[in-house]
Amino acid sequence: MATCLAEPAPTHGGEILEAVQEVWAFSRQQLLHGSVDLMVLDELGLAVELGYLPLQEVLTTLEQRPPHLDVILTGPSMAPELMALADQVTQLRRGC
Repeated sequence: MATCLAEPAPTHGGEILEAVQEVWAFSRQQLLHGSVDLMVLDELGLAVELGYLPLQEVLTTLEQRPPHLDVILTGPSMAPELMALADQVTQLRRGC
C-alpha cells in the first residue's frame, strides 16, 4: 500500500508504522556498517516529528556512522539536532 506520512504515528494502523520502522532498520544497518559512501535519507525528520521513529535512536545512529559515510537529509521538517549531524541538508519550504 503506497501512502504519504502526514499524520502522527498513532493515527495510522500498525502496518504503516511497521513499514517505516522496517525501512529505518535497513537504513540504520547500512549507516552503521558503512556499506555505502553516501546515503540520502528523505523525509527522516518528518518520520521523527510524527512519532514513527525515536529521535534519540536516529541521533545515536548518525553519530556512530563511519567517518567516510556522508549523509544527506531532505524534507520539510528537520530538528536542529538532525541538521547538526548531517553532511548536507535540503529543506523544502512552502510559501505562505
